[in-house]
Amino acid sequence: RGRVAAAGPQPGEAGAPDPAHEHIVRIRQELSRLSTDIHQLSRRLHPATLDDLGLVAAIESEGRAFFERGGPPVALSTSGELDDLDRDVQLTLYRIVQEGLHNVQKHAEAHEVRVVLTRTADRVRLIIEDDGRGFDRTRASWRPGLGLASMEERARLANGTCTVTSTPGQGTRIEVLVPVMATPAAPSAPGADPLEHP
Repeated sequence: RGRVAAAGPQPGEAGAPDPAHEHIVRIRQELSRLSTDIHQLSRRLHPATLDDLGLVAAIESEGRAFFERGGPPVALSTSGELDDLDRDVQLTLYRIVQEGLHNVQKHAEAHEVRVVLTRTADRVRLIIEDDGRGFDRTRASWRPGLGLASMEERARLANGTCTVTSTPGQGTRIEVLVPVMATPAAPSAPGADPLEHP
């Protein structure tokens, strides 16, 4: 009997759809949507403490609660007007401080934490610094935890940067720079994992 040839190019032939490639494209699209959803969710979950007290007092309150939970004392210093920052910028900074303090309590074994907030004409700098055990990011076995990934992603979604420096035995420093006005970053480009870090 004769065979009936299938219409159109077959997998592996020129012009044929590649199922593996299509699957990767779908995954990349889902990651891009996830990045956008995270940003929208963070906007909805604006804490009442921040609305009621303002950014500086809310961070002071978070530092006291952190100490009462058994964490080291938190020294907060500020410069410039911070409580009239864009609402989303305040939320980004507050959440990063929360995550940073959580990381200190969970991993650092620190005796003191320093939080510095400085506003200039066009941006805000946040520094979270501890005197804990630190870590070595250059080690092949090192992988970023969820806390660091979360802080870096929050900064990225605010069109800012998050730089982490650490030395074993000498503590960790997290420096965040974000614009004064909220200018959300575009969703991750296809092929970019929103939680992928060097």
